[in-house]
Amino acid sequence: MPGGRLDATAHAFAPLDGSGPSPAELGRRGATRITSGPGLQRRATEALRGIAAGRTERR
Repeated sequence: MPGGRLDATAHAFAPLDGSGPSPAELGRRGATRITSGPGLQRRATEALRGIAAGRTERR
Protein backbone atom coordinates (compact mmCIF):
# COMPACT_ATOMS: atom_id res chain seq x y z
CA MET A 1 0.00 0.00 0.00
CA PRO A 2 2.24 2.91 -1.23
CA GLY A 3 2.09 5.84 1.15
CA GLY A 4 -0.68 4.22 3.19
CA ARG A 5 -0.84 2.60 6.60
CA LEU A 6 -0.61 -1.17 6.99
CA ASP A 7 -3.00 -3.09 9.19
CA ALA A 8 -0.53 -5.92 9.84
CA THR A 9 2.89 -6.42 11.38
CA ALA A 10 5.51 -5.11 8.98
CA HIS A 11 9.28 -5.35 8.95
CA ALA A 12 11.32 -2.90 6.88
CA PHE A 13 14.90 -2.35 5.81
CA ALA A 14 16.11 1.26 6.11
CA PRO A 15 19.38 2.04 4.33
CA LEU A 16 21.59 4.47 6.20
CA ASP A 17 22.32 6.52 3.08
CA GLY A 18 18.93 8.26 3.07
CA SER A 19 17.82 6.63 -0.18
CA GLY A 20 14.54 5.37 1.26
CA PRO A 21 11.86 6.51 3.70
CA SER A 22 13.10 7.53 7.15
CA PRO A 23 12.56 5.19 10.09
CA ALA A 24 9.96 7.66 11.39
CA GLU A 25 8.08 7.50 8.08
CA LEU A 26 8.23 3.71 8.07
CA GLY A 27 6.80 3.75 11.61
CA ARG A 28 3.98 6.04 10.52
CA ARG A 29 3.24 3.56 7.74
CA GLY A 30 3.01 0.73 10.27
CA ALA A 31 6.48 -0.83 10.39
CA THR A 32 7.02 -2.47 13.77
CA ARG A 33 10.64 -3.49 13.22
CA ILE A 34 13.18 -1.54 11.19
CA THR A 35 16.69 -2.77 10.46
CA SER A 36 19.63 -1.16 8.71
CA GLY A 37 21.51 -4.33 7.86
CA PRO A 38 25.19 -4.43 8.75
CA GLY A 39 25.74 -0.75 7.87
CA LEU A 40 25.48 0.66 11.40
CA GLN A 41 27.77 -2.01 12.83
CA ARG A 42 30.30 -1.39 10.06
CA ARG A 43 30.32 2.36 10.73
CA ALA A 44 30.75 1.81 14.47
CA THR A 45 33.58 -0.66 13.88
CA GLU A 46 35.39 1.79 11.60
CA ALA A 47 34.99 4.59 14.15
CA LEU A 48 36.43 2.40 16.89
CA ARG A 49 39.36 1.46 14.66
CA GLY A 50 40.09 5.16 14.24
CA ILE A 51 39.90 5.79 17.97
CA ALA A 52 42.15 2.81 18.68
CA ALA A 53 44.68 4.12 16.14
CA GLY A 54 44.74 7.46 17.98
CA ARG A 55 42.79 9.49 15.48
CA THR A 56 39.22 10.69 15.48
CA GLU A 57 37.14 11.98 12.66
CA ARG A 58 33.93 13.92 13.12
CA ARG A 59 31.26 13.88 10.45
